[in-house]
Amino acid sequence: MRKIELLRRKIAGDTPPRGDEMTRKILEVAAELFARQGYGTTTLDQIITSCGVGRDTVYRRFSAKLDLFLAVVRYVRADVAHRFDAFSVNMADLPLDRIKATMRWLLDVNLEPRLIAFQRIAFSEAAVTGKAIDDGSDRITSFLLDAIREGQEVGVLAANDPSTICAFMINALVLGPLTRAMLGDELVLDIRERNALFESTWAITVAGIGTRQGK
Repeated sequence: MRKIELLRRKIAGDTPPRGDEMTRKILEVAAELFARQGYGTTTLDQIITSCGVGRDTVYRRFSAKLDLFLAVVRYVRADVAHRFDAFSVNMADLPLDRIKATMRWLLDVNLEPRLIAFQRIAFSEAAVTGKAIDDGSDRITSFLLDAIREGQEVGVLAANDPSTICAFMINALVLGPLTRAMLGDELVLDIRERNALFESTWAITVAGIGTRQGK
């Protein structure tokens, strides 16, 4: 049933655009420039030149730099969701194992250089505008919430609010190390350090949310 649901979600959309190759090219080039230079110093003219296309080709698709940047954010998020679909299909059946594997996958993905760069941009833009950059969807979180509820049903997770548990886990296991990386701490980028940090934080998190692993 879980695999059928994953397939249904995949068919429903949220995958990187494949029909319009020119749009895809513009988004890829823009993503690279935004990640390397930041939002403020990247211009539409730079993107157009790097794409090797006419201005009209870009402006027909994106009327302003902000429109293009938001499209890039959606594109990057859709790519992450698409990769997660492929990763999660063969995941373990036990809910606690699925949660742990998902958290570790999220950590590794978020510590990729491009994702770190985009998180920096999102954070800085939110600080300036007071608004977070988000496309309003997060099916990975939905996947985690389903696993948490299943864990509660079978008795391996205590009956606390699933959304609170999910937020607590993401903050401890993913956002904490990501924040360190955004601030320039390269230690979390070392795979051995990351393994040790994740395992120790997972043990503390499991204790904190009141799991009953003996069942």
